[in-house]
Amino acid sequence: MGNILVFKIGANCFGIETAYVKSITKNLGWISDEPFPDFASGLVEYNGRKMLVIDLEKKFIHKINVALKGTISSENLLKSPQPPFDKGGFYDSRLLGKWGEEVRNKRVEECHQIEFIVVSFKDGECVIPIDEIVDIFQVTEKDIMSIPAFAVRHMFKNFYKGVFAIGDKLVLILDVSKLLN
Repeated sequence: MGNILVFKIGANCFGIETAYVKSITKNLGWISDEPFPDFASGLVEYNGRKMLVIDLEKKFIHKINVALKGTISSENLLKSPQPPFDKGGFYDSRLLGKWGEEVRNKRVEECHQIEFIVVSFKDGECVIPIDEIVDIFQVTEKDIMSIPAFAVRHMFKNFYKGVFAIGDKLVLILDVSKLLN
């Protein structure tokens, strides 16, 4: 497989092959938050080019924990009206309504503070907002496991190449060729 850049969004760990990573940056100018496909948060400017922001929370994970670590502080979340919860203590991102708009607006305001991975692949380029870089790991084919059944219920399996473990954490390896699909 090769070198995998591992990063976190909330409590979730994702990985991208380093061959697709163009750069990691913080200072991107937010251009627009007009309506975009469900998996996108808007456009940013990077080196004079407009790039689509791919929101992995929106694209892959149907139910996410309320603690949106890194992009919004816990203090700000506590001041916001509470979102609708399901039985498991999670909220469904499709049911957020006004609270979701407040979260989205806060993310736009803090865009210059968020860390982004700039990804380049055959069909184009995009940026992914992240909470934290974990590290780069050398991963072999024998390290790769299939996606666990419990995880498939909450995401689209065909956007991942597989899973590998770092200690007790599972890292979902993204298939970057399918990010814009």
